[in-house]
Amino acid sequence: MTRRHLETIAFALATITLALPWSDAATAQTRLTVAGGLNRATVTAEAEGLTLTPESVNRLAIGASVAVPMSDRLGLHLGAGYSQKGFALDALGASLTTEIDYLEITALAGVPFSITESASVHLLAGPALAFKVSCGLSASFMGEEIDEDCGDDGPKAMDLGLVGGVRLEYGLSEKMGISVGALYNLGLLNMDDSDSGETLKSRVMSLQAGVVYSIG
Repeated sequence: MTRRHLETIAFALATITLALPWSDAATAQTRLTVAGGLNRATVTAEAEGLTLTPESVNRLAIGASVAVPMSDRLGLHLGAGYSQKGFALDALGASLTTEIDYLEITALAGVPFSITESASVHLLAGPALAFKVSCGLSASFMGEEIDEDCGDDGPKAMDLGLVGGVRLEYGLSEKMGISVGALYNLGLLNMDDSDSGETLKSRVMSLQAGVVYSIG
Protein backbone atom coordinates (compact mmCIF):
# COMPACT_ATOMS: atom_id res chain seq x y z
CA MET A 1 0.00 0.00 0.00
CA THR A 2 1.56 3.26 -1.14
CA ARG A 3 1.50 6.63 0.57
CA ARG A 4 -0.99 7.85 -2.04
CA HIS A 5 -3.36 4.99 -1.19
CA LEU A 6 -3.09 5.76 2.52
CA GLU A 7 -3.85 9.43 1.90
CA THR A 8 -6.91 8.47 -0.16
CA ILE A 9 -8.21 6.18 2.59
CA ALA A 10 -7.60 8.84 5.25
CA PHE A 11 -9.51 11.41 3.20
CA ALA A 12 -12.42 9.00 2.68
CA LEU A 13 -12.63 8.20 6.38
CA ALA A 14 -12.52 11.89 7.27
CA THR A 15 -15.38 12.56 4.85
CA ILE A 16 -17.45 9.78 6.42
CA THR A 17 -16.67 11.14 9.90
CA LEU A 18 -18.03 14.58 8.98
CA ALA A 19 -21.05 13.24 7.13
CA LEU A 20 -22.45 10.83 9.74
CA PRO A 21 -24.08 11.77 13.05
CA TRP A 22 -22.45 10.83 16.31
CA SER A 23 -23.51 7.69 18.15
CA ASP A 24 -26.62 7.54 20.32
CA ALA A 25 -27.53 5.28 23.25
CA ALA A 26 -27.90 2.25 20.98
CA THR A 27 -24.14 2.09 20.44
CA ALA A 28 -23.29 3.08 24.01
CA GLN A 29 -23.64 -0.50 25.27
CA THR A 30 -21.04 -3.18 25.85
CA ARG A 31 -21.37 -5.67 22.98
CA LEU A 32 -20.02 -9.13 22.20
CA THR A 33 -19.48 -9.95 18.52
CA VAL A 34 -18.81 -13.47 17.24
CA ALA A 35 -17.76 -13.36 13.59
CA GLY A 36 -16.11 -15.34 10.83
CA GLY A 37 -15.22 -14.88 7.20
CA LEU A 38 -12.61 -14.78 4.48
CA ASN A 39 -8.99 -13.67 4.61
CA ARG A 40 -7.42 -12.55 1.34
CA ALA A 41 -3.79 -12.96 2.37
CA THR A 42 -0.42 -12.31 0.78
CA VAL A 43 2.99 -10.81 1.61
CA THR A 44 5.30 -8.16 0.27
CA ALA A 45 8.66 -9.70 -0.57
CA GLU A 46 12.10 -8.21 -0.98
CA ALA A 47 15.16 -10.33 -1.75
CA GLU A 48 18.61 -9.26 -2.84
CA GLY A 49 19.14 -10.03 -6.51
CA LEU A 50 15.63 -11.46 -7.02
CA THR A 51 12.29 -10.06 -8.14
CA LEU A 52 9.49 -11.78 -6.24
CA THR A 53 5.77 -11.25 -6.90
CA PRO A 54 3.78 -13.23 -4.32
CA GLU A 55 0.13 -13.93 -5.05
CA SER A 56 -2.82 -13.89 -2.68
CA VAL A 57 -4.48 -16.96 -1.16
CA ASN A 58 -7.96 -17.31 0.29
CA ARG A 59 -8.00 -18.44 3.93
CA LEU A 60 -10.46 -18.33 6.82
CA ALA A 61 -10.80 -16.37 10.05
CA ILE A 62 -13.03 -16.73 13.10
CA GLY A 63 -13.06 -14.87 16.38
CA ALA A 64 -14.85 -12.80 18.98
CA SER A 65 -14.53 -9.25 20.22
CA VAL A 66 -15.94 -7.16 23.04
CA ALA A 67 -16.76 -3.50 22.35
CA VAL A 68 -16.61 -1.32 25.45
CA PRO A 69 -17.87 2.28 25.08
CA MET A 70 -15.40 4.74 26.58
CA SER A 71 -17.57 7.76 25.72
CA ASP A 72 -20.26 8.71 23.22
CA ARG A 73 -17.55 9.23 20.60
CA LEU A 74 -15.06 6.46 21.30
CA GLY A 75 -15.09 2.75 22.03
CA LEU A 76 -12.48 0.05 22.69
CA HIS A 77 -12.79 -3.20 20.73
CA LEU A 78 -10.80 -6.06 22.29
CA GLY A 79 -10.68 -9.19 20.17
CA ALA A 80 -9.13 -12.64 19.85
CA GLY A 81 -9.42 -15.09 17.00
CA TYR A 82 -7.97 -17.78 14.81
CA SER A 83 -6.66 -16.21 11.62
CA GLN A 84 -5.29 -18.12 8.64
CA LYS A 85 -2.79 -16.29 6.46
CA GLY A 86 -0.20 -17.14 3.82
CA PHE A 87 0.84 -16.54 0.22
CA ALA A 88 1.53 -18.25 -3.09
CA LEU A 89 4.58 -17.93 -5.30
CA ASP A 90 5.55 -19.17 -8.76
CA ALA A 91 9.30 -19.25 -9.41
CA LEU A 92 11.62 -21.25 -11.65
CA GLY A 93 8.79 -23.48 -12.83
CA ALA A 94 7.64 -24.38 -9.33
CA SER A 95 4.40 -23.40 -7.61
CA LEU A 96 4.75 -22.80 -3.87
CA THR A 97 2.03 -22.10 -1.33
CA THR A 98 2.72 -21.24 2.31
CA GLU A 99 -0.16 -21.45 4.80
CA ILE A 100 0.34 -19.94 8.25
CA ASP A 101 -2.21 -20.08 11.05
CA TYR A 102 -2.17 -17.60 13.92
CA LEU A 103 -3.87 -16.88 17.20
CA GLU A 104 -4.41 -13.14 16.87
CA ILE A 105 -5.21 -10.55 19.54
CA THR A 106 -6.45 -7.07 18.61
CA ALA A 107 -7.02 -3.83 20.53
CA LEU A 108 -8.84 -1.41 18.25
CA ALA A 109 -10.15 2.06 18.90
CA GLY A 110 -13.62 2.52 17.41
CA VAL A 111 -15.50 5.67 16.45
CA PRO A 112 -19.25 4.92 16.19
CA PHE A 113 -21.82 6.70 14.04
CA SER A 114 -25.57 6.15 13.94
CA ILE A 115 -27.22 5.69 10.53
CA THR A 116 -30.71 4.83 11.78
CA GLU A 117 -32.18 3.81 15.13
CA SER A 118 -31.13 0.22 14.41
CA ALA A 119 -27.94 0.63 12.35
CA SER A 120 -24.52 2.04 13.18
CA VAL A 121 -21.10 2.25 11.53
CA HIS A 122 -17.84 1.85 13.44
CA LEU A 123 -14.48 3.06 12.13
CA LEU A 124 -11.74 0.87 13.65
CA ALA A 125 -7.96 1.17 13.98
CA GLY A 126 -5.27 -0.28 16.22
CA PRO A 127 -2.59 -2.96 16.68
CA ALA A 128 -2.86 -6.71 16.13
CA LEU A 129 -0.47 -9.17 17.79
CA ALA A 130 -0.33 -12.64 16.20
CA PHE A 131 1.19 -15.86 17.58
CA LYS A 132 1.99 -18.63 15.09
CA VAL A 133 0.10 -21.87 15.67
CA SER A 134 1.15 -23.82 12.58
CA CYS A 135 2.81 -23.45 9.20
CA GLY A 136 2.48 -25.71 6.18
CA LEU A 137 4.25 -25.70 2.84
CA SER A 138 2.95 -27.22 -0.40
CA ALA A 139 4.88 -27.26 -3.65
CA SER A 140 4.37 -28.51 -7.18
CA PHE A 141 7.25 -29.05 -9.62
CA MET A 142 7.26 -31.07 -12.84
CA GLY A 143 4.27 -33.13 -11.73
CA GLU A 144 5.63 -33.81 -8.26
CA GLU A 145 3.61 -32.72 -5.22
CA ILE A 146 5.16 -31.97 -1.82
CA ASP A 147 3.35 -31.19 1.44
CA GLU A 148 5.33 -30.63 4.61
CA ASP A 149 5.76 -28.51 7.71
CA CYS A 150 7.68 -25.26 7.29
CA GLY A 151 10.28 -26.40 9.83
CA ASP A 152 12.98 -24.16 11.26
CA ASP A 153 13.08 -22.00 8.12
CA GLY A 154 9.44 -20.97 8.46
CA PRO A 155 8.08 -17.62 9.58
CA LYS A 156 8.78 -16.17 12.99
CA ALA A 157 6.67 -17.21 15.95
CA MET A 158 5.15 -13.74 16.41
CA ASP A 159 3.94 -11.00 14.09
CA LEU A 160 2.71 -7.46 14.66
CA GLY A 161 0.34 -5.56 12.40
CA LEU A 162 -1.59 -2.32 12.15
CA VAL A 163 -5.30 -2.87 11.51
CA GLY A 164 -7.83 -0.44 10.06
CA GLY A 165 -11.32 -0.83 8.72
CA VAL A 166 -15.05 -0.43 9.13
CA ARG A 167 -17.89 -2.45 10.65
CA LEU A 168 -21.64 -2.09 10.10
CA GLU A 169 -23.95 -3.28 12.88
CA TYR A 170 -27.71 -3.72 12.58
CA GLY A 171 -29.89 -4.41 15.60
CA LEU A 172 -32.57 -7.08 15.26
CA SER A 173 -33.78 -6.59 18.82
CA GLU A 174 -32.69 -4.84 22.00
CA LYS A 175 -30.21 -7.63 22.79
CA MET A 176 -29.17 -9.07 19.42
CA GLY A 177 -28.00 -7.92 16.03
CA ILE A 178 -25.82 -8.75 13.04
CA SER A 179 -22.62 -7.23 11.69
CA VAL A 180 -20.57 -7.12 8.50
CA GLY A 181 -17.14 -5.59 8.19
CA ALA A 182 -13.86 -5.24 6.37
CA LEU A 183 -10.44 -4.95 8.00
CA TYR A 184 -7.00 -4.48 6.46
CA ASN A 185 -4.02 -5.82 8.42
CA LEU A 186 -0.68 -4.23 7.48
CA GLY A 187 2.19 -6.36 8.79
CA LEU A 188 4.99 -4.31 10.34
CA LEU A 189 7.62 -6.97 11.07
CA ASN A 190 9.77 -9.16 8.83
CA MET A 191 8.22 -12.63 9.02
CA ASP A 192 11.27 -14.44 7.62
CA ASP A 193 13.22 -16.36 10.26
CA SER A 194 15.90 -17.79 7.97
CA ASP A 195 19.31 -16.52 6.94
CA SER A 196 18.26 -15.95 3.32
CA GLY A 197 18.19 -12.17 3.60
CA GLU A 198 14.57 -11.98 2.42
CA THR A 199 12.09 -9.52 3.89
CA LEU A 200 8.51 -10.76 4.06
CA LYS A 201 5.68 -8.66 5.50
CA SER A 202 2.10 -9.83 5.82
CA ARG A 203 -0.83 -8.16 4.07
CA VAL A 204 -4.38 -9.36 4.80
CA MET A 205 -7.81 -8.09 3.75
CA SER A 206 -10.46 -9.67 5.95
CA LEU A 207 -14.20 -9.72 5.18
CA GLN A 208 -16.35 -10.96 8.06
CA ALA A 209 -19.96 -11.33 9.15
CA GLY A 210 -21.20 -12.12 12.61
CA VAL A 211 -23.74 -11.94 15.40
CA VAL A 212 -23.77 -9.13 17.98
CA TYR A 213 -25.03 -9.53 21.55
CA SER A 214 -25.62 -6.62 23.93
CA ILE A 215 -24.21 -7.55 27.34
CA GLY A 216 -24.48 -4.25 29.12
